[in-house]
Amino acid sequence: MLRRGIALALLAPAIGVPTSAKAATPGLTAVRDQSGARQLVFGPAAGTRYRSVAGRHIAVRCLRAPRAEAPIASGYRELFRGRAPKRRASFAIGLPAWADACVVVRSGTEVASAAVTDAGRTLVLRRPVAWRVRFQRVSLDSEGRPAAEQEDSYAGKVVVLPGPESPAPPWPNIGVWGAPRAALVRALAADGTTVERIEDGANLQTNAETWSVWPSTAVPPLPPEPVAAAHGFSVRDGAVHFARRGSHIADRTLDRGVFVTCAEVGEPRPFRLGGFDVFANGLPDSAATWVADLPYPADVCSASTFHAVPTEPSSGCAMSLRCGAVLDRLLALFAVTPAGHTYLVRRAAARRIENLERAAVTRARDGEGRLPDTATLLTLADQPAAALPGPDAPAPSDGTLAVWGDGAGRMVLRARARDGHEFWQKHDGDLVSANTAYWLYDPR
Repeated sequence: MLRRGIALALLAPAIGVPTSAKAATPGLTAVRDQSGARQLVFGPAAGTRYRSVAGRHIAVRCLRAPRAEAPIASGYRELFRGRAPKRRASFAIGLPAWADACVVVRSGTEVASAAVTDAGRTLVLRRPVAWRVRFQRVSLDSEGRPAAEQEDSYAGKVVVLPGPESPAPPWPNIGVWGAPRAALVRALAADGTTVERIEDGANLQTNAETWSVWPSTAVPPLPPEPVAAAHGFSVRDGAVHFARRGSHIADRTLDRGVFVTCAEVGEPRPFRLGGFDVFANGLPDSAATWVADLPYPADVCSASTFHAVPTEPSSGCAMSLRCGAVLDRLLALFAVTPAGHTYLVRRAAARRIENLERAAVTRARDGEGRLPDTATLLTLADQPAAALPGPDAPAPSDGTLAVWGDGAGRMVLRARARDGHEFWQKHDGDLVSANTAYWLYDPR
């Protein structure tokens, strides 16, 4: 059984990275027709670019850009889908009043983008760097220091910064710094703005999420937490046990395949839980119980269904349980030690905040970009919540989710776990900060 490393990456959202995130395309611009209405056109400077889409199926998507009083972008809304005219002069897409920036997409790849307002220009200049900052990995060496060679998933040079206070390197480079319990990514956008992601223990602060815009689909709430006892999983005598009697898991689910992963909790750090795989197989039909030894110390474990996908013999993963395994539904999440129990207790409070934040941002994205006020936040909560008297007020001691919002660019969500630990998420213009991210990940 192979142990998975932990010194890998800054926490990244579950949303995938776009195929590309480019700056504005010369020649793709907005003009006004004789009636004064705005239209998106390919000018002469974009002739070469237009030949790559002429006569082909494309989509044109536009968005409302973030502003100080409305920091949530609308996401891309599709204005046109179909075959582009063969002649560049025939291409003209009417623009609604809310459109600040637009992209042309072919076969899932962004081939051109344009800023049609000043707010859109700001977004277009910051967006490519924001994507890199949001998803850039920080590799550490065996002593917990930034490795000399850093992996970069995007174009551009990655520079190791001397320390956490160091300024961003010259554009278009990107700077990284890391330590065993802290990491940051910092870069300059094309307009000179510093875009960064800073994680210190469980605390996160970033302005990259605001400027790395994704299509305007609602962010789904987190799935309900499974109950370990109801699913028959437990840990005792240094092994994971499963009892078929009393389990609510259907036999056909068990036969499909179950993946068990465990992890040590440790101190909060800006990395996913480092786990190790215990078991990957369908549970035997004839077995009333099933046992798998824990090869390493563990605080918390998860069990998930999985399905196998074909892999090439040369892929190099043949020695790993994860070779060809794609995890599906989380069946159980259970504590092994008191530290694991504390993790699950705090995780429940962090998830309550995360769910409300997702609902609030989705509402702002689908509306005018303003974050909800306090009264609206109370209606969005999926359980009883209380109003905070101000943004700096502490969370109630009884564990009630507490909220505050100004109906524009500021929002604060707070809650205490059953052990008294306080969690929070804050939006202040384009700056997002939280201490919840570490507690939201499953050891799988």
